[in-house]
Order: sequence, then structure tokens, then C-alpha cells
Amino acid sequence: VFLKSVTDAPISKPPNIEFKKINPTKVEVNVKNITQPFILVLNDSFNKNWLAEINDKTIAEENHLVVNGFANGWYLEPANFSKGNGKIILNFYPQKLMIIGTWISLNTALLSCFIILLFIVKHKRKQ
Repeated sequence: VFLKSVTDAPISKPPNIEFKKINPTKVEVNVKNITQPFILVLNDSFNKNWLAEINDKTIAEENHLVVNGFANGWYLEPANFSKGNGKIILNFYPQKLMIIGTWISLNTALLSCFIILLFIVKHKRKQ
């Protein structure tokens, strides 16, 4: 994760940036002292399913860009942030769907096992 100037000129007063890779599909970025627009770059292959959220608000899709011919980038303005500071969460949306699908599958399997167990117990009591 790094910042890129919107113009060819360098960022006059670059914001402070700290990031933490939670897992391969989620990155948390804390940005402070934002005074001008910038592009936040995630140095992974571009995929439209990467979403950026600032303080729980999703960044508009038209602000998600291809940077350096391959990477994900988000055009961000100071207005996106409260008092020039904010937390940006980058999430790969299909991972969220996979987690939901796994949860549903596991619960369905557990429920099925419980129903089969009840059927077996009831059937043995009848004998």
C-alpha cells in the first residue's frame, strides 16, 4: 500500500500512512493529515471486486482505478475524511461471499446431522 500524487507533481505535504495486512483479502490503512487529493494504491493485480471503505462508507466505484497498468488504486479527497484523518478498509468482496457460503454450509451440515441423530434415536426407541 502506498500513496501516489494525483498530478505528476509530488505531494507537497504527504499524509502519514500506516497499514496492516489483516489477511490476503483485507488491508486496514490509517491515514492522517490529509490536505490534498491523492491515490491510495494497493499493489495487487487490479480486480473490480476490491472495495474501499472509509469510516464504514464505501468509496464510489468510479474512484477505483487501474494504477501503473496493473494495480488497484482509489482516488481520495480530503472531503472523504473527518478532520483530515481516517481509517480505510480494503476488502476483496468475493471472500465475504465465501465466508457466508461456508457458514451456511456448515450450519446445514450440523442441522442435517442433528435431524439424522433424532431420527436414529426415535427409531431405536420404537424397537
